Amino acid sequence: MEEFSIPNTQMVVDHHGNLYDYHSHSIITSEVIRIGDHTIRTKALIANTYLSHGRVDLLKRIDKPVYLIISPNGAKYYSLNLAEFSREHGLPVENMYKAAQKGYQTREGWKVESLN
Repeated sequence: MEEFSIPNTQMVVDHHGNLYDYHSHSIITSEVIRIGDHTIRTKALIANTYLSHGRVDLLKRIDKPVYLIISPNGAKYYSLNLAEFSREHGLPVENMYKAAQKGYQTREGWKVESLN
């Protein structure tokens, strides 16, 4: 089974989208986990682990929408929360969701694609 380690933790992610404790090999089912001083959503941690290992193809295994967002200048972003991403970048949330659903480019020039 292919496993992707999470740096500075005792956790790994498998290619099915499961987060495991490395030593006990028990699945971690919490919505959020604590790593050091940070509280992190489990699904975001799994997605970021796949991305850090260059495995964009595995994002479809996550049971939460993962969005590929392309800026007008061609920069690529991945997000599990399109509303939060839109607010952080000063973009109209509703237009971004419409772009994701209908596959068109926003007036501001952003493209959004749901990967799963």
